[in-house]
Amino acid sequence: DIFDSDWYTSRSLIGGADIIVIKYSVNDKTSFQELRDSYVPMIKKALNHCSVPVIISAIGARKNGVPCTCPLCTSDRRSCVTTSEGVQLAKELGATYLELHTLNEFYIQKYFGGVLEYFMIQSLNQKSSEKMKKRKKMQKCHRVQPPQLEQPEKMPILKGEASHYDADLHNLLCCCQCADVAFYPEDFSTMVEAHKIILCSVSHLFMLLFEVKSPADIRDASIVRTAQSLFAVEGGAAFPPVPRSVPPVRVVVKDPVFCSCLPDILHFIYSGAFQWDRLEEDIKKKLKDPEKTEHVLEKVKCILKTPGKV
Repeated sequence: DIFDSDWYTSRSLIGGADIIVIKYSVNDKTSFQELRDSYVPMIKKALNHCSVPVIISAIGARKNGVPCTCPLCTSDRRSCVTTSEGVQLAKELGATYLELHTLNEFYIQKYFGGVLEYFMIQSLNQKSSEKMKKRKKMQKCHRVQPPQLEQPEKMPILKGEASHYDADLHNLLCCCQCADVAFYPEDFSTMVEAHKIILCSVSHLFMLLFEVKSPADIRDASIVRTAQSLFAVEGGAAFPPVPRSVPPVRVVVKDPVFCSCLPDILHFIYSGAFQWDRLEEDIKKKLKDPEKTEHVLEKVKCILKTPGKV
């Protein structure tokens, strides 16, 4: 009935099948030839448009009882379909070839049924996979697509200006802008001004000196001793007057050699306290005495010391 319809209907029916089973009697060569010449070409053509497993089942025992199909066999094979003919037909269709010599429980249920079950499972798995792919494709089609935006024009390259941070800090030191600390020698002959916030940012000793931290916070006796032996914060009575609305903190430097190098030491601190070689060179040129140079550098190291570290 399938092949009595038009070609498109037949193709649709074959494509919708889970499995195609072609059976013929091994003792009816006429019907086999009709199957091979009339129906197999149509099935083969339909299989070009779909993927359906095919089983060719040869049913019955050959009446002449000659299982051999080699050319040397002299038996009359005109009335029965040989195994080689069935296998050749299966090759043309890409089918699985079975021979059921009798329709008993073994051949029908276990042999043919087992093969049929295998192909049915494979077919169902394939169709399930195709449905899943189709569903994903549909979901992808119905998904809201992001708008296609045009590429923006190239922005001009911005050149950053060089940092003036170091120069600005040194200008603060040299011009004494906003200075809130004044260092004096013991004879008050000179004055060097600085800024507490910058000094405290690099030294725990200055934080102790300006009471930002207490000795209990520092917990380092060497820093406390250095601060007491090197500096003294004094009241304003004995100091020269400074024309400002808010007078700076006045600090007496007890060590005259250290005090003479204080401008260089402050330049070193305002540079970030990392140009040690330059500081060492400047102090050597100024003092021209190795022992005094070593003495001042040791004091600077004590000022920069981190509490608890040697």
